[in-house]
Amino acid sequence: MIEPVGHRQLVFVLPKHLRRPFYRDRKLLTGLCRSAVEATHDFYRAGLGRDDLRVGMVVVPQRFGDKVNPHIHLHALATDGAFDKEGVFHPMPFDMQGDIEVLTKLFAKRVMDLMVRRKRLSLRLRDEMLEWKHSGFSADGSVKVVTGDYGRLRRLVRYLARPAVSAERVSYDQAGGTVT
Repeated sequence: MIEPVGHRQLVFVLPKHLRRPFYRDRKLLTGLCRSAVEATHDFYRAGLGRDDLRVGMVVVPQRFGDKVNPHIHLHALATDGAFDKEGVFHPMPFDMQGDIEVLTKLFAKRVMDLMVRRKRLSLRLRDEMLEWKHSGFSADGSVKVVTGDYGRLRRLVRYLARPAVSAERVSYDQAGGTVT
């Protein structure tokens, strides 16, 4: 069930040079999704000034870009605020897109810590990369659905759950025997 509150689409992107291990290692991909959830929880808790809150969130890993190019990234549907233990919703008091760099840095740190734990990255390289001005990590939360806009929310959920290639974009050339 989707709670009747505002929602956002969050998109998390990795730098190209760190994507390869996530294609082959399912546990690492699960850890990547957890990293996005944990970073989002940290971001919302800091923004709302409370440690006892939980974000409603679903993360869908995507393995391809729009040209069917290999491109591991995450799409997520998240509540635009968080719930306390009694189920009371606390909306975000600001537009997150203005502070999205904070979420990006939280995500980057969690992903690189995961890669160090799994022996895919050295501590020294992690520390260096965390200092880079342009790390290649990014987060976006610009797509917002206001409370009650169920049509837009439905379209967003369908977008998140879509297959990598749309059937409308596939064509078969019978004469040449090729699929494009």
